[in-house]
Amino acid sequence: MTKPNNEQEAILGHLLNEQVKELKSQIQLLFPDKKYHIGELTKAKEEQGKDVNTDCLAVSMPEITECIAIWLNSKLPSVEFNSVLAEELFHHKQAFEKYSTIIGLNPTKQGVNFSRVATYLEALCKELVSIVLDLDAHSRMRDSNIDLEPILSTDLRFVSEAIAESASSFSKLAELKDGKATISAFPNYLLWWFDLNELGVPSYVKTWNEKIRPWFVQNLSKDNMECWDELTEFIHNHPVTDSRSAEIALTIICQRLFFGTPVFSQIRTSGRSVSNLC
Repeated sequence: MTKPNNEQEAILGHLLNEQVKELKSQIQLLFPDKKYHIGELTKAKEEQGKDVNTDCLAVSMPEITECIAIWLNSKLPSVEFNSVLAEELFHHKQAFEKYSTIIGLNPTKQGVNFSRVATYLEALCKELVSIVLDLDAHSRMRDSNIDLEPILSTDLRFVSEAIAESASSFSKLAELKDGKATISAFPNYLLWWFDLNELGVPSYVKTWNEKIRPWFVQNLSKDNMECWDELTEFIHNHPVTDSRSAEIALTIICQRLFFGTPVFSQIRTSGRSVSNLC
């Protein structure tokens, strides 16, 4: 049994709690030839030389050969910083366990042509992969007694802000009721449903059932809600727990939403050298 490490460790000005320190040590054991690079999110593009979406809380890049590379928003409160770091550490473990990403779609319905919307679908599939990996990471955090409260409260804030923004716009509400833009909204809905309802924290389940889901039911088309309910029910009955279940979930979602079967490739844990990082 691993002895607790009582030495204080700080990253970007935040003290790590015992659970996250232990997880960080576990991930290091998976990659003995790599060193850690945990940097400020705003410096991610500069430090690793590739465009990166910084409109988020953190970014991981398991494909970097030399480092266990993670960039985070250092302005987060320390409690949330620890939770977000834990989530990113689990993403490196998922890469080690040979989880997959989507690199293409094969049509499953005659007449479907993806070439005209290839860029849009590529971005949407990347988002779906990210969300499905998050579902698994959040389950692992719960099972490891790592504090999920900051992530859940952030999700509640995000969904509340999204509802308020849509509710204030007649045109946006009209689009939702007509079934427009609801495919692209599904990844966020899946994550919100999972975190605020499926993980089973009573206060969030209550808020989901009494405030959030009724808004979607009222403002989305019946067909869209039936589709979303079907897919979330599938995840409920077939939880994402390993690389195979993640691929199955992504396949079912893509077939239902896009009439396409994903082409998968394993997430790399090496192959892109950024030697100056370490």
